[in-house]
Amino acid sequence: MQNVLSITTQRLPCLDLSDTGNQALLWMQEFRVNHLPVLEQGKWIGTISEDFLLEEDTEKKLSQYTLRLNNAFVYEHQHILEAVRLLEQYALTCLPVLSKKGDYLGCITRDDVISYIYQALSLSESGGLIVLKIPFAQYEVGQIARIVESNNARILALLSVAKNGYYEVTLHINREDLNHIIATFERFNYEIANTYQREIEWQELEQNYEQFIKFLNL
Repeated sequence: MQNVLSITTQRLPCLDLSDTGNQALLWMQEFRVNHLPVLEQGKWIGTISEDFLLEEDTEKKLSQYTLRLNNAFVYEHQHILEAVRLLEQYALTCLPVLSKKGDYLGCITRDDVISYIYQALSLSESGGLIVLKIPFAQYEVGQIARIVESNNARILALLSVAKNGYYEVTLHINREDLNHIIATFERFNYEIANTYQREIEWQELEQNYEQFIKFLNL
């Protein structure tokens, strides 16, 4: 299982209550994030946003604010997809990671998530994507693999997302021309939700986090 600790970074600075709003904004600009963790005596107390700071007198120290902090975090043992869910749910650009004892271990950024998904779906290898919409009762990985392999292709990565009564199954296949594979799936009455075949679509998919998360609907 890929837990969040495998992509946790300590490169982002942490804010202290003695830091000013200006210092926080400077770091956000330097590290290209809109959020930073805030520590009090070494303990994480929440994540502050750029939007909040811009509403305040940034000459003041954080200790002088009536702080409005986001309290979303993940524990070190949780799966990376839980971090993806929270990043998207709260529109965060970084998410704190805590130990089981509650100690601050670092952050996961959106860039870290993009890198993980890039590796998990083998996006560095050429090929295409097929997205299938399969009712729960008809979901059979073995049959999906046989259909792909019957067209002299192989699955590089498979991602299943459960929705209301069905799975959305993303297949990364080591073929750029997917037409024959798509036709075979259709003969077996599979619903094709989407496909990505052209190089420009892959580049956009790799570079645009928001589009990709919306595509996965995590």
